[in-house]
Amino acid sequence: MAASAIGMHKAFAKTIAAAAGVTVLPTFTLPARDRDALTQAITSAVAFPLMRKPLSEGGSLGMTVCHDTAQLAAALRTLDPAEGWFAEPFTTGTPVTCGVLEVDGSPMALPPLATIPTGAEFYDHATKRDKTKYQYERPANLSSRTVDAITAAALTSHDALGCSGHSRSDFIVTAAGRPIWLEANTLPGLSRTCATCWTSAASRTPT
Repeated sequence: MAASAIGMHKAFAKTIAAAAGVTVLPTFTLPARDRDALTQAITSAVAFPLMRKPLSEGGSLGMTVCHDTAQLAAALRTLDPAEGWFAEPFTTGTPVTCGVLEVDGSPMALPPLATIPTGAEFYDHATKRDKTKYQYERPANLSSRTVDAITAAALTSHDALGCSGHSRSDFIVTAAGRPIWLEANTLPGLSRTCATCWTSAASRTPT
């Protein structure tokens, strides 16, 4: 329960993962205050383009890319003061996820899976719900060095957050092959698509 609570608070989870040596994006938590002052504070801390994200949400809900001050101001006007939000640099690259399973008490990383959006700026909520808007690479078409970095980070964050049984870490891999840890899913999706992906990845993992 503690691991799920920590993992669901995206900014706090990133702080813990970073302390364990995992590469993450810088984060600016959005306090509830005057919107004009907040716009200035964000742009002073995070360069454009930037991503506005809810602190505790799943399925890419509420995520917005802002390319300039006008877009950021518009995005801030839609914020619910009762909810927590944060901003981070919008980094282009390949979305990759890596599952971790504990076998006989020992965590084992599954082969990374890449998800390629075919028409969206990023792997957003609408894209995830439309199979015609993305394609999977199973396993991801990445160098062995990048794969090793991803699996190491997935295992490290799994331990750092106190996960048990299983977890799934999401990354963005830059054009240079550098994986950046975004978040951990302590209770991975159990839809038919997710189950197929996990089964496919596990079948490619040596026992």
